[in-house]
Amino acid sequence: MVLQATPNLEQLTGVALVLASGYALYVVQRYATITLQPQAHELAVNTSEDSMLAYCSRSIKAAYTWVAACIQRQPPVMVDCSICLCQHSEAAMYTIKPCSHRICKDSARTIITAAIQSCTFPILCPVCAAESAPGSTPSCPECIAKQAAVNAGRGLQACPIKDCPGAGVMDADVSCRAQTALTSSEGAEQLFCEYLKQRRHINCPQCGIKIQKTRKNEDGLIIEGCNHMRCPVCRSHVCWLCGELMPAHDPYSHYKQKGKCKGRAYS
Repeated sequence: MVLQATPNLEQLTGVALVLASGYALYVVQRYATITLQPQAHELAVNTSEDSMLAYCSRSIKAAYTWVAACIQRQPPVMVDCSICLCQHSEAAMYTIKPCSHRICKDSARTIITAAIQSCTFPILCPVCAAESAPGSTPSCPECIAKQAAVNAGRGLQACPIKDCPGAGVMDADVSCRAQTALTSSEGAEQLFCEYLKQRRHINCPQCGIKIQKTRKNEDGLIIEGCNHMRCPVCRSHVCWLCGELMPAHDPYSHYKQKGKCKGRAYS
């Protein structure tokens, strides 16, 4: 006969432990057998005496009430968020792959929203900036073109034609005739080549895009950063001096190794 059943296996197991640790165990061992059936979430009582069945029923119900009250009094497990530094319940947390850092869902929502608004992809771990290795970046021209389009900036809009993977930047103030003249202007490629000749640049060894180190600020002053470059398309880490890929997890270790780049991260 099934004397007590509950959908909560944790409570059911607690009831069995309470019965096994008290006076009820001595009585039950002599006159009845209580079996815990985890898969069915049941406590089965086998006895030939009606009085013993009633005694077991009262004991189990009392133990069930006590265990349920203890479980309700237990505080929920709280986890620290690495971003907001507040404690949240386990259900409100999100685990980042592959670094396994834990952040709350509110912080994750804020980070993802900011990345979408600024067209910054891929979205890296905000704690350690973990990302996939440079070698895992797709090398096909179609994939690189799509990644470049995603990073193009605001105003990007997908083609309204069904099954078309294309996208473009929409400008409501440009007429069709002006847009045609702009895109079909002769000599644009030649002007770009002349621009590159006047300024030093390197090609990203991963996707082939041209990377320039120096730039002018609002006051017209030329600004030069360190020799650690970041490709704006495939997000690879590239050395400005030798043009080689650097490890994503520790780019500056490249300048600690033997070779012409050693100790020249900022020279």
